[in-house]
Amino acid sequence: MLNGGKTLSMGWTPESGFLNARWEHYCELMMIYLLGIGSPTHPLPPTSWDAWTRPTIKYQGIEYISGNDPIFTHQYSTPGTISETSGTRTRIISTIP
Repeated sequence: MLNGGKTLSMGWTPESGFLNARWEHYCELMMIYLLGIGSPTHPLPPTSWDAWTRPTIKYQGIEYISGNDPIFTHQYSTPGTISETSGTRTRIISTIP
């Protein structure tokens, strides 16, 4: 699904192959990458975790990792994931089954 890129393609069809659209900025994509990196048979390279961007926005003086996407899209993956951040790096500790 990387199709030669650093980020995942958003899909594939038999008629036209891989879609040009990519999972490349922070949204609901976190779990897709976690599952891909952890795959026992066809894992994504760990570097794919760092390939997607994490744009920031400021709201009422507080800076958030977000984008122009609706806020609900950011809630899909995060509640089941425990991580720690050090500087600009995030390390996944575990996922809640």
